Amino acid sequence: MSYQVRVHRSGRRKITQWNLPDGVLVDVYLAFDRLRENPAQLLLRTHKPCEGLTYAFVVEDRSNRNYHYLFVFHVKYGVDEQTIWVKKGGYVRRSRH
Repeated sequence: MSYQVRVHRSGRRKITQWNLPDGVLVDVYLAFDRLRENPAQLLLRTHKPCEGLTYAFVVEDRSNRNYHYLFVFHVKYGVDEQTIWVKKGGYVRRSRH
């Protein structure tokens, strides 16, 4: 089955507000593309902070290899069961040192 990943308007607005480095931002959207290919393998069922499905992944900042980012997004399947909506999320930036 083929899936479509869509970022909800509120999610897109939040991602824009983070002012991520360009390379990290590109990698976030590439991670959404990977989700499209096999969501059953990448999504985790969570209970906290919200009930539902969570997509988590790590991105290394190519412009500053000392930093990597852990992203966690809450996602939902659309009523058509072929669309995956990225609703909201957050991230933590960590230094390798």
